[in-house]
Amino acid sequence: KGKKVKITIMFRGRDMRRPENGFRILTRVAEELKDIAEVTDRPGKMMGRDLPMVLSPLAGFKTTKESQPEPASTPRPDK
Repeated sequence: KGKKVKITIMFRGRDMRRPENGFRILTRVAEELKDIAEVTDRPGKMMGRDLPMVLSPLAGFKTTKESQPEPASTPRPDK
């Protein structure tokens, strides 16, 4: 619907020793969503224990109810 999305990686305990893993995850998310979103606020500096990134939709991208795929239904096992 044209809204921005904030993605935050929260580090706990020993995770703080390897912040590059969080950067790697956010880079992968941005790469997978490059068709529909652009990075507005790049992850550059950790804010305490958090590593935030903000994505906004591309200028020409619009979501409508018709363009959204139907949710995949999972078959239930018979009991």
